Amino acid sequence: MRLIALHGSMSSAAQWRGYAPLLGGVDVVSPDLPGHGNRLAERFTIPRVAETIEEASAGADEFVLAGHSLGGYLAFGYAATHPERVAGLILLGASAEPTGALAATYGAFAWAVERAPRRVFTNARNSLARRMGMADDLLVPPEAYDDLGYIWASVQRACPLRLLGQVRCPVVIINGQFDQMRLHERRAARLASDAPVRIIRGASHLGPITHRAAVAREIQQFLAQHGLTSG
Repeated sequence: MRLIALHGSMSSAAQWRGYAPLLGGVDVVSPDLPGHGNRLAERFTIPRVAETIEEASAGADEFVLAGHSLGGYLAFGYAATHPERVAGLILLGASAEPTGALAATYGAFAWAVERAPRRVFTNARNSLARRMGMADDLLVPPEAYDDLGYIWASVQRACPLRLLGQVRCPVVIINGQFDQMRLHERRAARLASDAPVRIIRGASHLGPITHRAAVAREIQQFLAQHGLTSG
């Protein structure tokens, strides 16, 4: 079974490195989203994200879709509108309603980022990534911040939690214990036909990067439970 894994904002496909061996025979495909990674110069749009998923699924009649943070919202947005393609949905750090106070907070951050010298936030993030030993996963160029507000606003408009009520495949919600994006996880679970919520103890919003083995175990369990390990 193919697993298409979507990364978070200000990140790239590199954040999913190392998952293929942890997941055994699962065919893990992680594309860069438009406006990220090797496609940094490409304009981010929701239709182009859908095309990216289609390209990553080439040759597979159906697939499992996973997404972290920004990628999680995009994943359930796609699953809600393409039920015939998605056999399973794995949401990581993507179960907070992307509107209201949360949207205002992120909008204010994006506003500050886009008006500050590029190097300020880039140097701070990259310095932290190096101290955490995660340079390969989290380093970004200054240009990664250019369209941050636009990207977040696009997803907030296109992917409200209520879309989970339109998803027809099995869903699992995996959140870090200290992840701010688990704010509305109970509502998200109810909308997704009472999907199970799995908590990675000790993890923050970066759980899929800092706690790979634990996250991979939850993914394996979900795939096995729903017969999605082959095909």
